[in-house]
Amino acid sequence: MLNIGETFDSYADFLVKLEHYKKSNYDDFSTSDCRTLNVARVKYPKKLEFTPECLKYYFLKLKCIHGGIFKKNMTSEDLRATLHNHETSELLFFNLPNQRRLEPQMKADVLELMEMKANKKLIQAKVQAETGKVVTLRDLSNICSTEKRKCVKSFEKTVEDVIKIYGCHVELLTDNDGNFLVMFLQDLKMKEEFQAFPEVIITFFSNFSKFFKHLFVVIKCVWSERDSKTTNLVLKLPTKKIENSDEYKYSTLLIPYAFNYLKKGLTCTNKTKVLESTSIISCSCAFCNSMKLPCKHIFNKRRATNHSLYDEDICDKRWTRNYYYKSQVIFKEPLKLCEAERDVPIEIQKKPKNVRLLSADEKFQKASIKTSKLAELL
Repeated sequence: MLNIGETFDSYADFLVKLEHYKKSNYDDFSTSDCRTLNVARVKYPKKLEFTPECLKYYFLKLKCIHGGIFKKNMTSEDLRATLHNHETSELLFFNLPNQRRLEPQMKADVLELMEMKANKKLIQAKVQAETGKVVTLRDLSNICSTEKRKCVKSFEKTVEDVIKIYGCHVELLTDNDGNFLVMFLQDLKMKEEFQAFPEVIITFFSNFSKFFKHLFVVIKCVWSERDSKTTNLVLKLPTKKIENSDEYKYSTLLIPYAFNYLKKGLTCTNKTKVLESTSIISCSCAFCNSMKLPCKHIFNKRRATNHSLYDEDICDKRWTRNYYYKSQVIFKEPLKLCEAERDVPIEIQKKPKNVRLLSADEKFQKASIKTSKLAELL
């Protein structure tokens, strides 16, 4: 309870007592008038020479947040009162804006979740469970919009961040009046990817303030998924046996994506027509020109001339496994394949029927007997 004439050693002590008073009486206050010590010292330098800075204010007037503004008028009646002219309760108090205000750390967590496009209702439930405060969906939107206004950067600052943070080479294209038209950027990883696969293009549309942040999130996601597929290509071997020797050689030479296209032409019948421009190494068809892989016309030409269907020189090197491994960033170091010195026989034993499973104690007893015998041999 606050009493008339009560003194405090610092403004912080007063705030602690005021906060306790608010929660116990369900009242909230706003500043009606004040003057800080720094401003008051200009007018009263000697009087406030030794006043401690921890007091902060020369004077401070607080009023109820529902009090409004009093304007003195000769014809109006002063209706100000010492008691509240509105209802006060715990429910109404904790729904007031000042009581719904969140701590900086919680605001940062909310902003991070909002940027990740999380469900607002789930965010609201999380905040209320952790803080015990009443939080509305409008409060979450206000936090997001307020932080957005603070984080808006100029165009020049954004370009500097792209160069420094992401290590990109940046080139800007402008018109004759100096207006921005196009930005070209590449980091080291992009340059390596472009040299290996120049047709790969990644696009992303967003407002300019968040474009680069979202762009690199998308690029990193694409890289992560690509690296995962690359490792699966090495780790997972086909389980279906390929009886055709030429088909098997192509499957080991090419990556699965290219082999699936080549396999269609390889398995075509001899009824397929051969173009006039088709030779045993090239063809004028759209598939051969675009994919740089042997088409069905080339395979039929080779069959007709009794040439081997397998020839790695007629496949573009970009589709080979060796080129693919060397071009991937994840495989900068050569793969170390583990090869066994001798074949290890594997036997699959079927579980005999009507055999009782041992309990944990029985298993432990048998294991202890075996280990005891081994200990005697050592």
